[in-house]
Amino acid sequence: MAIEQTIITWIHLLSASIWVGGSIFLGAVLAPLLKKMSLSTGERLLLMIKTGRRFNKIALPSLIILIGTGIYNSHLVLQSPEILFTSNYGAFLITKIILVIALIITFAVHIRIFSKDIEEKITAK
Repeated sequence: MAIEQTIITWIHLLSASIWVGGSIFLGAVLAPLLKKMSLSTGERLLLMIKTGRRFNKIALPSLIILIGTGIYNSHLVLQSPEILFTSNYGAFLITKIILVIALIITFAVHIRIFSKDIEEKITAK
């Protein structure tokens, strides 16, 4: 059981690293780099969209794995539902769940609304 939990935790951390690290790279490295490039605004936005799509092919599965392994790990730690509301770990977990839900909603809105709108404006030219 201990080796299984170690492997699941390792997969959980790897998925978190891919998802969070890739997101940070896009926002903190690629976006500022694109601003300095001598391409037109449309070309830079198109490059960002293409890069974002490629990242989403890795990020979405990582997020799904992250949620699955998180549920598994939580099930191991929380032997009963009462622990969720009476322990520090439970409070931390509830906060984490709320933040992940907020991130998923933000991600979905970004993909469904903003990316599609920007892409339509670029391809219309």
